[in-house]
Amino acid sequence: MKTIGMKFKLFISLIIFVLPFLNLFGQTPTFEKCDCPFDISKIKAESIWCGKLKVPENREVVGGRMLEIMFSVIEPENPKPNPIVLMPGGPGVPPVANRVLPIVHSIMPSDHTFIVFDPRGTGLSDPEMCKEQRTARAIISSMDLSLEEERLMYKGAMLACRSSLKLDGIDINQYNSVTIAQDVHDLMNVLGYDKWNIFGGSYGVPHARMAMRLYPEEINSVVISNGADLNMMDFLKYDRRAMHNALQDVANRCKQNKDCNARFPNIEQAFYDTYNWLKEEPLTIEVSQDEFEFPNFTFNSHEFVTFIYHQLFYENEIIHLPAVLHAFANRDLGFIKKLIEYEYGSPST
Repeated sequence: MKTIGMKFKLFISLIIFVLPFLNLFGQTPTFEKCDCPFDISKIKAESIWCGKLKVPENREVVGGRMLEIMFSVIEPENPKPNPIVLMPGGPGVPPVANRVLPIVHSIMPSDHTFIVFDPRGTGLSDPEMCKEQRTARAIISSMDLSLEEERLMYKGAMLACRSSLKLDGIDINQYNSVTIAQDVHDLMNVLGYDKWNIFGGSYGVPHARMAMRLYPEEINSVVISNGADLNMMDFLKYDRRAMHNALQDVANRCKQNKDCNARFPNIEQAFYDTYNWLKEEPLTIEVSQDEFEFPNFTFNSHEFVTFIYHQLFYENEIIHLPAVLHAFANRDLGFIKKLIEYEYGSPST
C-alpha cells in the first residue's frame, strides 16, 4: 500500500510540475509567408514580404481557437537592427492592405525595417467580425437621423454584432489592447527581434502604452501622435477643436496658394455654408445599386461634418478637400454622388 501511495504522490507531483507547460503545447506562436494583398510596386523598399502569425485567441486556454494575424515586413537595404512597428488606430483600422500604407511608410525613417499588422479581428486577420457592419453604417448614415438617433442605431448594430460573435463562439474578451500587445510581442519573437521601436497614432496610442507596460525591456523607443482619449464618448465632441484647427489650416494654405485660391476661394466659408444648407434641407441622392442595397442616400449636416472629418485624416485626401468643399458649396450633385459612393459604398469602390 505504501508503494501505491508513493506512486500516487509522485504522479500528482508530476502533474503539478507539468501543468504550467501544457498551456504552451500546440500554442507556440509560429508564422508562414504568404502573398502580399497589395501592390508592392507602390512602396519603395529593398524587400517587401507578407505573412500570417498564428497565435491562440486565449493564451490561458489549452487547445483553444487559433488565429492568423496578417502582417507585412518592408525592408530597406542594410536596415538598422531594431524595426519600427506600427500600432494601428481606429480602433479597428487595418493597415496592411490600406490605400494609405505607402504614405505612412514614406514618413518613417528610411533606414529601419517597417512592420505593419492587422490587429486580431480586423482586416485580413482572424476572425472575420460582423462584415455586415459596413452595410449597417451606410444605411444608418443615409437615414437623415439626429445625432442621438444615429447613436442609438449604432448602439443597436453593435449589440447585434456582439450577439452574433458570441453565437459563433468568439471570446470577445480576447480582443483588446492587452492581447494586441501580446500579438506584437509574439510577432517580434518569431521574426527574431530582441528590441523594437513603436509608432502609434490615434487609437494606436493605447496599444503602444500597453506594450510599454508589458514589455519595457524589449522596446527601444516609442513615438506617439494624436493620442485617443480612452474615455471619449463622441469623437466629434472630442475632436471638434482639432477639426476646426485643421480646417482653418487647409483654408489658409489654399488662400496662400495662387492657383488654389483662384479655383477654390474661401473654402472655410464653403464648409459653413454647406453645413447650414444641409441642416435646413438634407440632400437626398439616388445612388448606384451596384454599391448600395438601398436606392437613396440622404446626406444631412452632421453626416457632412463626419465626412469632412475623415477627409482631414490623410494627406492624399486633404489635397482634394478644397475641390470637395467647392463641389458641395456649388451643389454639384454629380460630384457629390461620386463622393458618397466612394465613402459609403461597397468595399470594391
